[in-house]
Amino acid sequence: MKTILTLLILSFCISACEVADRVTTNDKYYFVTLLGADTLAVEEILLTGDAISSTVVLRSPRTTVQRAKLEFDENGEMLNYTREVINAVTDSVIMQEDASWAGDSLHVSRQSNGQNRSENISTEKSIVPFIDMVHWPFE
Repeated sequence: MKTILTLLILSFCISACEVADRVTTNDKYYFVTLLGADTLAVEEILLTGDAISSTVVLRSPRTTVQRAKLEFDENGEMLNYTREVINAVTDSVIMQEDASWAGDSLHVSRQSNGQNRSENISTEKSIVPFIDMVHWPFE
């Protein structure tokens, strides 16, 4: 397990060194979450003009790779949110989640453990999704 985690963190760090043409170094952030000497999460957050994307290697409660993207309109309000959680050992998708506006409600759909779940949530347009153990760069 330590070998897999080491390889994941190493490949994550190598890919983090690649910077897209339209992104400056100020647009990319990295976080490492520690509990004592134990690394719980390594995060890469990429800010572009209309979106925030993240890739996270998370070791709690099991090792997963999470990819999320939050897209905004010209007023800075959320248009769309997607997230995928992948088992780092088996490379299988554990969960997929999508959220977008349907009228005055947020439509959220989730696929997990072979089950689909959808719901509409009446809420304000200024809402931003919360992902446990992951840092979104709020301003």
